[in-house]
Amino acid sequence: MSAAQERYNKRCPVFSARLTPFLKQIVDQYKWNGESNPSFIKRTILDRLDIENIKKAEYQRGRTDGFWTGVEAGEKTFGLSVPCAQCGQPIYIQCNDEAHRALIEFARINGWRHQVCPWNPYQYPYQNPYWPQY
Repeated sequence: MSAAQERYNKRCPVFSARLTPFLKQIVDQYKWNGESNPSFIKRTILDRLDIENIKKAEYQRGRTDGFWTGVEAGEKTFGLSVPCAQCGQPIYIQCNDEAHRALIEFARINGWRHQVCPWNPYQYPYQNPYWPQY
């Protein structure tokens, strides 16, 4: 064997397979007209890689969509919303944004507190929330 033949065999190793008549029929069914077996195998592998890449991209897109759907559902369920003064649609207030800090300042200025504050439970007059209100 020549040196060129050896280099070619190293670069392009032989791959052989025996097919059952059933598998041969499937290969013939999916091969394009005049397509060689190596071309068919190459096309099948590249198609499989494309399918895997599409699956990964769609999985990531679904994961992202699901994440933002969950965020929106959480905002609607647990978030503080204020109607827009212009259109009436809800504005969801995020933690530590300007609207949140403004609401905190408003609550402090106007003296908002617990009915029975856990930090000072013996207020005068003491009101136990479980006692009847007169």
